[in-house]
Amino acid sequence: MVAGGKESFISGTQYKFRTMIESMIYRLEIQMLYGSQSLGTVASASDTDGDEHIVISAATWAPGIWSGAENASIEIRSANLADLRLTASISKIVSVDKKLVFANGTDPVAANVVAGDVVIFTGAYSSSTSTWHEMIGLRTIASNSGTLYGVDGSKYSLWQGNVFAVGGTQLSLKKIYDGIVPAVGKGLMEDVCVLVSPATFSSLANDEAGLRRYNTAPKSADNGAEAIQYYGANGKIDIKVHPMVKEGEAIAYPKKRAERIGASDVTFKTPGRSDEMFLQLPDQTGYECRAYSEQSLFLPCPAKCVLYTGIDNTAA
Repeated sequence: MVAGGKESFISGTQYKFRTMIESMIYRLEIQMLYGSQSLGTVASASDTDGDEHIVISAATWAPGIWSGAENASIEIRSANLADLRLTASISKIVSVDKKLVFANGTDPVAANVVAGDVVIFTGAYSSSTSTWHEMIGLRTIASNSGTLYGVDGSKYSLWQGNVFAVGGTQLSLKKIYDGIVPAVGKGLMEDVCVLVSPATFSSLANDEAGLRRYNTAPKSADNGAEAIQYYGANGKIDIKVHPMVKEGEAIAYPKKRAERIGASDVTFKTPGRSDEMFLQLPDQTGYECRAYSEQSLFLPCPAKCVLYTGIDNTAA
């Protein structure tokens, strides 16, 4: 392949490199949203047909988190993260049932896991030191009430996020406005983006279509949208769908304040050796390529963010 020249090398490796980049971006995107948070909460566990089944609660299910996650290694821990219930590799995802399936092993899920336990990626949390090994995600920032970036939010009101309980109903324009009000009281006077799940976006788009009125009789009409835009007390509010947002939540944040910081974006080049991309294998003939990234989300105004909780997209 290499002897065939540059074109041969590119055609033979482009899909491998593309897949590596997409895989890293997938994990980074999850961490930008839910870093230092669980990926979902267990609703039930069972042993069926020789396989172990974990059902994620509807409120904490996000299709984008689990899409293509077969063979991913995850941990299931108690709600306080202190007790490790199970470490296993996912064998199948059943999205329609919000279910993770594990091949039957030596640690039966049904015997170890209970409703209320949480799911995280393997190694994301250390119980011995009670620390996360992930960046601080947007959800943590939006709901902060304790120490964030070394500042104690319990002592400074502008370092506290805002949590608005939707109350077990569908998210509506009024609910969005009501949730924004406390942030406006803390200085939010700029455009915000509200990230919602695909299921929530569907109900919001339906409401928007109901509010829309045509003042003429057109021969044809276009409907549907990639985003919904409102104006509130703060200014412009963009509602955007994100497949990795949990179905029972939505997150509002000031768009211009969020930054990615760190030493390196995703790269294949060896740190400190800008021209070196391939490493020779120490124990066999061949080369390997590694992908690196050292970055984090930084949003220095939790008081201008809002976490909406208790959204039920099936409610009438």
